[in-house]
Amino acid sequence: IEDQPVAVIALKQLAPQRFQATLVPTGQPAIERELLGDEWQLDARVIRWQLPAALAGLPPVYRLERLSGRYSDPQDEIGKPRSVHDLRQRWDFWMMQQRYADLVRLADARWGSAAYLPMLDGATYRVTIDPRGGLVAKPADEKTEGLLRESGW
Repeated sequence: IEDQPVAVIALKQLAPQRFQATLVPTGQPAIERELLGDEWQLDARVIRWQLPAALAGLPPVYRLERLSGRYSDPQDEIGKPRSVHDLRQRWDFWMMQQRYADLVRLADARWGSAAYLPMLDGATYRVTIDPRGGLVAKPADEKTEGLLRESGW
């Protein structure tokens, strides 16, 4: 099984440590949110399948939980304003599986996963989920790859 697309995130700097983020979850409309800090972070809950579903190649199921800004310096994280945006939806497979877990033993493992990278003006990142259920963030284009190199990442 290959990595499955989760979302694309594009960033535009508004001021120092203040960015406009456009998050486009796979198959869903774009979400625009303001993020504060030096890095963006996308969090998800993940369900991995038991046999025989795992042998059939079913990819993990995930639910995006939150999009947030974070500071690279922990002291800034303690003292500066934070930005956290709830991405949960009213109904999804995760909630159903949690409610009926005793009746339907489909999940092999349930956990959280997150990916983060620096917020750079004009950067675009692609977020995927690997077959084992981990979120992976990578530059979506050469421009972003260059921005990362210039910033020392």
